Formats: sequence, structure tokens, C-alpha cells
Amino acid sequence: EANAADVGLVLDAINGNFDADLSAADVSATWAGVRPLIADEGSPSPSAVSRDYEVLEGPPGAYAIVGGKLTNARAMAERVVDRVAEAEADVLSRSPGRCRTSRVRLPGATAQFDRYRAQAVAALGRGWDIAGEAAGHLVDAHGTDHVRVLAEAGKDRELLEPVVPGSPVLLAEAAFAAEAEMAITLEDFMRRRSDLMLFSPEAGYAAAERIAAVLGRTLGWSEREATEQVEAYRGAVESMMAFRREQADPVQPGR
Repeated sequence: EANAADVGLVLDAINGNFDADLSAADVSATWAGVRPLIADEGSPSPSAVSRDYEVLEGPPGAYAIVGGKLTNARAMAERVVDRVAEAEADVLSRSPGRCRTSRVRLPGATAQFDRYRAQAVAALGRGWDIAGEAAGHLVDAHGTDHVRVLAEAGKDRELLEPVVPGSPVLLAEAAFAAEAEMAITLEDFMRRRSDLMLFSPEAGYAAAERIAAVLGRTLGWSEREATEQVEAYRGAVESMMAFRREQADPVQPGR
């Protein structure tokens, strides 16, 4: 989690380059990551460590890839799969073909996206009465898969409603996340399948209970389990904003 020093460093950089006059009170969300960087013991600061990656072989049949970063994830995946295919060729049922990952589109991707987007947004207005920011968000976030997102809404029109008034995020997206995107907790959807935790007012507190109800219908949660999911999410948000506990006058979002 980001601490007060981390937040102060970013604020100093912003205020030093722009006439912004921002303070910790203006921060609505934080995030911090952990990278498996390759470095010798006693090496310099993490920012100076190489972002290269290596494929390591452990016990027979076990491989690990360390280092790297998100932007070269597909190249990393190609390298480790090629390494495994070569090393384990004698146990494979058939000879692997040439790796295709560099030519395979991501889920929902399509050629000439701008043209597709315009057509899809217009169709959403005609067929689903979804227009404006909500239609644009749906296509931008899911691409061609927006049709799959709306499939359940054909049976339950409530899913066409925004998670909270004014939000472009639809309840159908929560149902789709549980059905097709392996979301198994409320935080999965709020933080990882949508941007509600990071970029919505008060980290999406106003939508949490309603979204938990939608997720719960797909995942089979009891009323108690749904309540526990909401409480766990509140705890995650408080952890995200933990730097405020270090301030003289802490402010808890949504409280």
C-alpha cells in the first residue's frame, strides 16, 4: 500500500511542475505494485534494477519466469511456453506448432476499432436504448464482447441500469465479470474488472451493496456472504487510503 511518504513524493512532483497546489486531501485513490525484479543481494535501488526477465528451470517439469513487466507479458509468455515445449517434447501428445500469440487479438479486439466503435455505439442506442457515455464506455471497455455483456440483460432488464446514477458502468458488467471473467469477490470487480475503486467518487461505496447483490446471484452468495463481501471491500479501500492514518487529521473515504 502507498504510505504518506509515497503520496508526498508524487504530490511534490506534481506541484513542482504544475501550478496545482494539491495536498493529501485531494487524493482519492492510490495503488502500489510489487515486481519480481532480478537483482543480486546488495544491488542498487529498485528503480535502477533491470526490467529484463529470465526463464528458470526447477525440479523436473517445473519452470518459473521472473522479472519483466506488464508491457512485455506476451513476449514473456511466448518465451516460457517455447522453452517448455522444447524441453518437454518427449511427453507432449503432438509436436507443438509455431507460437501464434503475437498474431492473436486480445479478447474483444477487432480491426479498424474506431469504425467498429461508431457502428456499435449507434446500434446500442437503437437496440438497447443505451446512449452517450454509457454506450461509449461499454464498447471501449469490452470491444466486441459488449454483446456478451448484454446477453443476460435480455432476460433481466435491471442489468441495463448504471451501478449508481450518473455512472457509465452498467450492472450487466458485474454479472459478466462473475460469469466470464473469473471475478469471485466484490473487490475483484471494483478494483480489477472495472475502475470503480480507483476512479469513482468515494471509491464506489454507493454502488458496493447493489453490485454485491448482482455478483451474489451469479456466484450463489447468501445474504450474509454478500454483506461480508461489502465489509471486506470497505477494508480494502481503507487499506488503499492508509496513508491518511499518518496524517494529523485523517479522513476516511465514504465515512
